[in-house]
Amino acid sequence: MPSPAVPSSLLFLTLTLCFPSCPGYQAACEDPVLQLERESACTFWPKDSIDPEMIFGSSFLEPERNDFVLTVLENMADPRISDTQLIAKMLEGVLSSPCSELIRVDLVVQTIYGQLRRLRQKPPQDILKSTLLQVASLDPPRVAVALLQVSRICNNTTRAMWNMLACEPSLVEDLLRMLLVVSNQCTRLQSSTGRCKCHDLLAVSSAMHEIFLVPSSRCYVQLVVDELFVSVLFQLFCSLDGTQKGCCYRSSKTRTLEHPSLLRTTVSTAQALFQCLGGASLVEDIERQGAWDMLVSTKTYHNGVAVLTRVLRREVPECCTAVSEQVVIGLLQRWVMKEVTSLIVFVELLDYTDLEHVDGQVLSVLEFHLKNQDMLLRSLAVQSLVLLSRRSEKAAMLQGLLPEVMKLLQDGDGEIMMAALTVLSNLLPVVDWHMAGPVALELVKTLLPLFENESSDVRERSMLLWRDAMEVAVQPRNKQMRKHVQRSLMPLFFHLHDKDHSVAQASWEALLAAAKYLEHRKIRKLLETKQPWRVGESLLSEGHRRRRQYLQQSLPYLRSPQERMREAAVRFLGIAGQQLSDGRQEKLQVIYEALEGAVSDSSLWVSSLASQTLRNLKAAEEEPSSRLRLQALCSWLRRAWRRRRAVISPSRE
Repeated sequence: MPSPAVPSSLLFLTLTLCFPSCPGYQAACEDPVLQLERESACTFWPKDSIDPEMIFGSSFLEPERNDFVLTVLENMADPRISDTQLIAKMLEGVLSSPCSELIRVDLVVQTIYGQLRRLRQKPPQDILKSTLLQVASLDPPRVAVALLQVSRICNNTTRAMWNMLACEPSLVEDLLRMLLVVSNQCTRLQSSTGRCKCHDLLAVSSAMHEIFLVPSSRCYVQLVVDELFVSVLFQLFCSLDGTQKGCCYRSSKTRTLEHPSLLRTTVSTAQALFQCLGGASLVEDIERQGAWDMLVSTKTYHNGVAVLTRVLRREVPECCTAVSEQVVIGLLQRWVMKEVTSLIVFVELLDYTDLEHVDGQVLSVLEFHLKNQDMLLRSLAVQSLVLLSRRSEKAAMLQGLLPEVMKLLQDGDGEIMMAALTVLSNLLPVVDWHMAGPVALELVKTLLPLFENESSDVRERSMLLWRDAMEVAVQPRNKQMRKHVQRSLMPLFFHLHDKDHSVAQASWEALLAAAKYLEHRKIRKLLETKQPWRVGESLLSEGHRRRRQYLQQSLPYLRSPQERMREAAVRFLGIAGQQLSDGRQEKLQVIYEALEGAVSDSSLWVSSLASQTLRNLKAAEEEPSSRLRLQALCSWLRRAWRRRRAVISPSRE
């Protein structure tokens, strides 16, 4: 049967027991019969004697228990209180009842917080702390939420309250799980609204910080370390994003910080987590790598997260699979505040990722980010593909992403281009046969501009990929393919003289592959017999139409930043002029003008070579009947070419 209602007079008498100086207390002690007569027969007033420890218990209904606790707590500062031990016993009796449940946990926690800030005497503070622990033991999640509301004003009192709860082992796991829920809500709201939940973030981060610092909580932290690690990283990004957007400012005019410690607090929480996992030495190790400073800047945040993830992988490898699962979930949620962090951790822990999870959904997310306007997200997406493309079991699945990856070859960032080249190099050998031709054709067209990239790594990798495209091209008679291969011959020829030896070697291999594809036996033989200086002559002997094309392609190399390339262009123009000296005045004039410009070249060697070549061409033109002068010019250019290639002065590089 339900407990009968406790009359209001009992509640009044209960309160008078807390305040002995009140007349009600004296009357109750001196004349209990008087009180008994004033109550109806259904009251629970003890007929023999007043025992404060026996009055309170299961007879309270929920609203009365709630009112009682609140009234006692609110009057803790009353100067008439003399028996704090009695108050403690009464609160303990009410809260330890088997039916104890408080309706207004939030008000109880707020009252305890207010009284802790107000009272300085130890006995009342001990009662308040004990009451907080008892209330938390009844309903840890609700107490956590209520304390978070109070913790939005972060101070020593709220930190002490969290520390007190964290020191109670039976509460830690429930508290951590509720903090994770609230943290996830903050991330979701900030992703959808774009506004930083500064107050809530600060409260959650501060609470986690205090729990991580309690040694006895370590075992409970390790139970959910995967969720905690990812949650703390999301908090860091949300804090950084909010600070950058100015969401944590009180006024856009004054720009006064509402929570200047928000970003600093989240970084401190990350430090506390790693201290909990590996001690202070681990935090110092991360400090030496500069990760803590990286986390407070949008330019270096991704590097800081990468360092933390590698340290976690080294120190707690057993949790990495679970962490990877968490970030895969984060990727699929498509929340703005989770994208960057999830991709960074995904890249770092791909070795721990269950490849069954890398299905079409994840690949669609990566494809989306390949087109993202944010350079960091593009970079992270293509880095993920680099790692996935190295796994034979996943390489075939990535073929659908080839068009988007090839678009990245035109990206302005060198690292993204290099990553895209790596992905294409890994996927090209396993591409389906019916896709090989179109893919090779697209690569031959797209890679040509990269031959002139300022990065020697990009030049080398693009030429090697171009060579591989020749090997998978299954239709050697394809007119469109042959046209683009033919246009690539001249750039490859000039890069035989690239100052970077690895680029020159890659150019040689690509040019040889092109000669095989075009079935150009003479060029193939010259390359195989190590006579690259004669390749230019062979190209110019292909006919007037091709000669005009090669002439136009050679002119930009007179402005190359590499001295050797400019020198090769001057020699090539000299040989072209010799072959055009039979009446094509218009083309000769183009060569003359180009060589006259090269005479003023900053390199003395190139300037001298251009001047000598120009004089010889003009002299040969004045005496068209004398072929000996032209033959001498060609012979001189060949000798100079061989000597220059054999011995390169360091000062001219």
